[in-house]
Formats: sequence, C-alpha cells, structure tokens
Amino acid sequence: MKQTTEIIFTNLFSQLRNEFFGEENTLVALSPYKQHKLDTLRKHIDNVGEYSAAEVYSFESQHQERWRRKVVEEERHAIDTSLETLDFLNIIIYNISLIERGTPSVHGIISMGLYLRQKGHLVDFVKFEAWIHRLRISGMVSLLSSLLLQLFNFEPDELPYRYKVHSKAYMWLYAQIADMRRPTAYRRTRSMALFSPLATLAVWKKAAQTALDNIEE
Repeated sequence: MKQTTEIIFTNLFSQLRNEFFGEENTLVALSPYKQHKLDTLRKHIDNVGEYSAAEVYSFESQHQERWRRKVVEEERHAIDTSLETLDFLNIIIYNISLIERGTPSVHGIISMGLYLRQKGHLVDFVKFEAWIHRLRISGMVSLLSSLLLQLFNFEPDELPYRYKVHSKAYMWLYAQIADMRRPTAYRRTRSMALFSPLATLAVWKKAAQTALDNIEE
C-alpha cells in the first residue's frame, strides 16, 4: 500500500476509534488533498448505513437462511433462551449480508465491537460457537474478528470464541472501502470466496437467475 493511502486510512480509523470507542488518538495533519480523500471515504462509510437492533437480517444463501430461522426458532423456545446471544448473532448476520452485497459496513463492525464491550458478558458463547459452525459462517466471523483486532485495537480476550486471525484482513477492508464502483457479482465474490463459499455460490446463483429473467423479458 502506498504511504499516502496508509496515512489516510490510519487517520480515518483513529478518528473512528476516538468517536466510538473513546480513545484519544492524535490525528496526523493532512494536506488539503489528503483531507479531502479522507472526508470522501468517511462519507462513503457513513452512507452504507448502520445496524438496527429492530431489524432481523438474513442470508443471501437459501440454505443458510433456512438454518438461521431454525436456530432462532429453537432458541426462542429453549428453557435457557439467550436473547443477547440472538442479538449478537443478528449483528454478525447484518455484517455478513452487507459483505455479500459488496458493501461491507464499517459501522456494522463497530456495532459488533460495542456490543461485545457493553453486553458481551451476557452472551452465551458456547451457543454462539455452535451456531457459527451450524450456519457455516466460521470464515466470516474470523474476518470480522480480525478487523476488530487490527483496526479497533481489541484484545484477543475480548473475543471469547474460536476464530482464525486473517493477518491481512485490514487490507481487504481498505480495498473494499476505496473501491466505490457498483458491486458486480464478480467483484462481490472475488474476495469473498475465501471467507464464505456458500455465500459465493448464492450470489452467482442469483446473478444467473437475474440474467435468465432478463432474457425471458
């Protein structure tokens, strides 16, 4: 990554950590050109939107969505129902759904981090880990966890569940944020296949069906 780009992104995420996690990072003085680039990136991030606890988020993959509904149904009827764990899962699925659309949400990742710090002690991480494997989202959870570690200064013990650290996760997010073009199926799946094969297949299946529908019209 070019030094200019690195400085801009370093300032951007220092700004976000100050604003949402109460840090007191000193921002590097930027030239008018670099500041304009940072402001454009921040506007792009803010335009993606924020997580809403009032909404229920779903998967692109029909298989995963069917599994998700079953998980939620079973948990709501369990003797030891954990609404906090379902809420945390909903934040994860929100983030995954945006990644599947080719527009990852930095605010969604921040929501995940804030939930862990504010209500993580109420989450049943034994259940959560079981759901991760059942829904086939280990790769995505690892990606999101790596981003909290690398960009928002989380410590490993703040993420009390199993995950794999992707050492270049922050580079992946930088590239996604910097690329503001319309997300095509190819662009959406090119970098997603490593983290979620099922979602990749779902995106291409939907793209193929859309193409067929357009031909029929």
